[in-house]
Amino acid sequence: MTSMYPEVARTLPQWKGCPSHLFLDLEFNGLTPTILGVADETRGYSVPWDSGAFWLAPLLWDPFLPIVGHAILTADRRVLESALGLKIPLSRFQDTMIWHYLCNAELCKGANKGAADEDDEDGGFGPRDVRGEGFMDLWTMASLYTHLPNWKWPWNCKGACGESRPCPRHQPYWYNGLDALALSLAWPQLMQDRTAKGIPDALYDHVARLTILCQHMTDTGVMVDRARIKEIAALIEAEKDRLFPCHEEHRIGKKGQILKGMRDVWDAPFNPRSPKQVTDWFAGREVFLGSTEKDDIELALDQLEPESETHEWLSRLYDYKVSGKGIGPWLSDEYIDSDNLLHSRFIPTASSLGRLASSGPNFQNIPINGKYMKRVREAIIAQPGYKLVTADKKQLELRICLWAAGAPMRIVSGTPQPCGICKKEHVPGGDAFCGLVEAEARMFDEAVEHISIAGFGARKTAKSVTHGGDYGEGMTLLRPSQLDSKRTKAMIDAGALLVYRDWEYCGKLVAFNGVNLAKRLFGDASWGNRKKALQIQDALYSSPSIRPIREWQKRVSHLVQDRNCHHLATGRYLDVSCYPDPVDRLKIALAFEGQGGGAEDAQEGGLRYENEKGHDLPIAQVHDEWIWERPVSETRAESEEFCSRLALPSERLPGFQCPIDVGEGLRWSECK
Repeated sequence: MTSMYPEVARTLPQWKGCPSHLFLDLEFNGLTPTILGVADETRGYSVPWDSGAFWLAPLLWDPFLPIVGHAILTADRRVLESALGLKIPLSRFQDTMIWHYLCNAELCKGANKGAADEDDEDGGFGPRDVRGEGFMDLWTMASLYTHLPNWKWPWNCKGACGESRPCPRHQPYWYNGLDALALSLAWPQLMQDRTAKGIPDALYDHVARLTILCQHMTDTGVMVDRARIKEIAALIEAEKDRLFPCHEEHRIGKKGQILKGMRDVWDAPFNPRSPKQVTDWFAGREVFLGSTEKDDIELALDQLEPESETHEWLSRLYDYKVSGKGIGPWLSDEYIDSDNLLHSRFIPTASSLGRLASSGPNFQNIPINGKYMKRVREAIIAQPGYKLVTADKKQLELRICLWAAGAPMRIVSGTPQPCGICKKEHVPGGDAFCGLVEAEARMFDEAVEHISIAGFGARKTAKSVTHGGDYGEGMTLLRPSQLDSKRTKAMIDAGALLVYRDWEYCGKLVAFNGVNLAKRLFGDASWGNRKKALQIQDALYSSPSIRPIREWQKRVSHLVQDRNCHHLATGRYLDVSCYPDPVDRLKIALAFEGQGGGAEDAQEGGLRYENEKGHDLPIAQVHDEWIWERPVSETRAESEEFCSRLALPSERLPGFQCPIDVGEGLRWSECK
């Protein structure tokens, strides 16, 4: 053992009295522990489990001794309870992964965590991180809070490590002891950091409870229809060839000679691989794509009449974009057990904004649009004798932004009635966008007159403008001297730039350029289209119903400017200083409140079921939607009553409440 690494003893510590904390790390095979690692303030200790269990058991019986470990709630806790026949209260565990996540959530954002996932066409670097830990792992925490050298990379030395570094394969006791020591050395620094950042115990308790619920959903799994999977796979493979058929032709030279090599000729109005041909063709039909990425295509699909020819070609394009990898990213055999259960891992510590993540497969990016790819949901079914019941928060982000701005939308219960805006039935106040249109009818009537896209009515206008506008879409910053430039003056005079002269942020004035909104509504960002887009945006954010959101954005900008970080009402913390552009810092902070605050409410609703058993516990969560298996004999009214807990007023976000949509069906795709 080199002097570079701290000493690890092959004994157990001889404490005088009981320690203040038990820093614990286990190696195990299934639910059978193999090595016990503990630590004090200066040294790690590592022994075989058989000889350490008798030493450890009395400490675990102590009801007042905190047990500290990394990812201990989902791994070591279950092993300990199984091996020793104990039931240890959740309150005794301090999971350093959760505390590290709450203190450093920004590490979740924008980092390739060494894994090629479903959206990474080029692959990642290094092996797939099946744990989903990323930069929440023990080594990252230790590198931030201790001076320990890196003993975690490369872990697979294949016998070449010698005495240079600990290795879990060839020196497991040394490696295990260092893991325990890292916990001991990092703990006081981590607690100082969380105190400095104002992260409350209540938030830790929330994420800890959510971790246990996520583990239940992972263990329970969802049932899949293997026969339907094969049908869908065959259908998609056949349709990929039919969506945009092409044939090969010889290349022809300038003089008409046949050249070597072949070229693809598409039997379609445009080449789906050419962004210019795609955008030009759809622009000629008054469908203006911001890009040919699937997100922009999906947004445009929502704005078209389903029966139109343009919708058909756009749907084909979406299917072509997302079906290239087939259904393997979600329904590959590697994810499905012999009992036809798919166990996606739900992860509460992998999103900087506080949302749940999932892996193996990633439930969060299962497609919801497209004629064929949305059929992926058809393969997820209820077990015999049960049905799937879903509860989805309605317009959660808009509602949470209004709540944060101090103007929560009123929820009115009652009998669903036909709505003149969306042409569907819902209770008064049950649809936030319809409520917004009703409150500002004249403004939306005038806005819709400017928009020539078929089917783009008042509700879709409200949704399109607020969806990005609440998070600062089109925001730019101007130095006072820039206001005197000829181009800036010309843009302001033309209405293509809206300057808030009373809103200063980071020493500059806030302005909005309307570029993205103009492209989305009118097809391009000409100054004339920017003017129309900004007029719509300004009218909306000047209206009594939504004006508080602009004031909220100003308050958040002043907080970010002063502190380079932001807190939610629950105490959740995000450091935004890692973003060099001040506009990006503000946009992330706004999204943190909107998406992160919405996630807090959705999670709180799901945790109201945590003490239930069996089929009263959810089996999956996707963004703002919870999924249960309920007895097929349960009536629709009974299912709605069961889900009603999800729509109760929030206790963690006082004064906030969001209604839900309840769906039911034997397949996930039927839950409407």
